[in-house]
This record gives sequence, structure tokens and C-alpha cells, in this order.
Amino acid sequence: MRLPVTTVVVALVVTGVAAEALWTPVRSASWFDGVAYGARR
Repeated sequence: MRLPVTTVVVALVVTGVAAEALWTPVRSASWFDGVAYGARR
């Protein structure tokens, strides 16, 4: 199954908007500690 590039880009933008990752640093997200355990410097 092949997806057009536009579909992938739109999916990434929608995911970024839903996670507020486009205007808020991921490191300050409430779920960061649980998902990225050990990745913090």
C-alpha cells in the first residue's frame, strides 16, 4: 500500500496540533516523564 506524501504530511501536522507539539516544547508536556523515561539530560 502506497500513501501520497501529502497524506503523510497532513497526518504529521494534525498529530502535532493534537499534541500541542508545534508551539509547546515536548519536554514540558505532562506525558514526557512517562514516555521518555531515561531520555532526559
